[in-house]
Amino acid sequence: MKSVSVFGWITSSEENAVQVVSDFLKKFFNAENQKKFNDVPPTEMKSQFTSQEVKKSISSLKNNTSAGIDEIVAEQLKYGPDEINDGIAELLNEVARTGKYPKEVKEGILIPLPKPGKKKGPPGNLRQSYSSACYGRS
Repeated sequence: MKSVSVFGWITSSEENAVQVVSDFLKKFFNAENQKKFNDVPPTEMKSQFTSQEVKKSISSLKNNTSAGIDEIVAEQLKYGPDEINDGIAELLNEVARTGKYPKEVKEGILIPLPKPGKKKGPPGNLRQSYSSACYGRS
């Protein structure tokens, strides 16, 4: 029988390791662990988002971070043309007005990472890192 090491955890197969880690992380995202938020009805804002506000917010994003599901890194937004800021401001204002938003805002990439200072191996020693769409981070 071949043994496989995933995150320092030895198992008989990679599929088994993926299943154990997957099951462990799923418990954090089930309905019982999700916080309920009151629905906020869409409304036209008195003071709409501006391109300058978006630019200021984008400037606070950290460099050298991984891309999310949108495959956009912070540097593309930070150093891209000003039209990017205009488009994001328009998008935010449309979301506020209609309550409808791109599905990617609620999607991301879940990455299991070993907890610092913990023994590699047991799924309980993993923490969750969630990489969301870049425009949803600021």
